[in-house]
Amino acid sequence: MDNKVLSPALQIVKNIWDNSNHPKMGSMVRFNTCLGDALDLAIKGLIPFEIDDFEWISKNLRRFPWGAGNSDNYGENYYSLACDYGNTSAARAFEKWKNRKPFIWKWEVHHRNVERSNDRLAVGDIFNCRAKKLTVTSFDDKTGKIICCIYKERLKDNRGWEIGVLKVDHIYKLTGKELKALADTTMGAPDLENIHGK
Repeated sequence: MDNKVLSPALQIVKNIWDNSNHPKMGSMVRFNTCLGDALDLAIKGLIPFEIDDFEWISKNLRRFPWGAGNSDNYGENYYSLACDYGNTSAARAFEKWKNRKPFIWKWEVHHRNVERSNDRLAVGDIFNCRAKKLTVTSFDDKTGKIICCIYKERLKDNRGWEIGVLKVDHIYKLTGKELKALADTTMGAPDLENIHGK
């Protein structure tokens, strides 16, 4: 490990890495859970992150539990958490690690626990665009695109709860420029139908 002076957020994670007894007791699952919880806590607590913190974790804590199926979407749960809780320093550090420019939606964004305008979009966020409800499903950092879906309307039970499986109606792969154009409410601005989806 390098001799970097650790940010307050990294100190929390590194303390678990250095001092947990779970590895000695043979419980890597519990150890990984604790590491993930430590990073969650730093994000939720709005603890300051340095711009290269996620890169440092990736490089120095090699067994870190990123909570994803492949290297393209490693750590998106932490980015979603940072956007939800408004931990901008964590979001920026994550963006630097992924080499991602933030996708900002100028109207209302529905995060997991809060709604804000003029905010970053993350996986799981829902936003209205041209009278349609879009859900962010992933990012393609290689091409600089955000992937959003419109889901088919689901049936509701007698209490008004949606039931059944989500089915995709349309997929949009948008650049930052296209997303910004879609937020424009002036005459002549492009509509979703003018954006090439899949």
